[in-house]
Amino acid sequence: MTVISQDYLKNYYSAEAGCFSPQTGGGMPGRGNERKAETENEDRALLQFAEKCLYEYKLNLSRIDTLREKLSLLATGSTVKAQTYEPIYSGGGHSDPVAWRMERIDSLERRIAELENRTAPITRMVRDWSEAYGLENSQNRDMLQLLELRYFAGGTWPQAAEKLGISMTSIKEWRQKLVRAAREYLCL
Repeated sequence: MTVISQDYLKNYYSAEAGCFSPQTGGGMPGRGNERKAETENEDRALLQFAEKCLYEYKLNLSRIDTLREKLSLLATGSTVKAQTYEPIYSGGGHSDPVAWRMERIDSLERRIAELENRTAPITRMVRDWSEAYGLENSQNRDMLQLLELRYFAGGTWPQAAEKLGISMTSIKEWRQKLVRAAREYLCL
């Protein structure tokens, strides 16, 4: 199983566009097959990342709420030591409580932004499909049910196939469509 690293994603993430976008290289002559294999590996890794975003969607929403609570406490609350500006020992870090608090706030805000980059596109996908659901688009309805049964509720593939009344072969095809759609919404 290919694991996608943070460095890999940083190289492919465009903050300006708010999307992940592969950067194309010029390549070297005679490297056609190698480049094709690299592209297939990158494609596989990006699909795995998109599926990971689906699996972790509910957990990441919960993490965002927890981090926002911590941020709120840091932004509004203060300790007696912080109010008197006495130096505090923080394990080799800042001894200035204001600097420590500002660094911690910045760290929490960065983590929230990272998680929102993973959850906002999935939320948008669910919303778009839900709106289309009202138009009786059966494919969107089925995909939403699969998304809920497998990725959000944590059911197994056989359970999802049984509840949807389809074969395991069909469920695999639907899975591919769903992950590819998530990849598009994530701009991968």
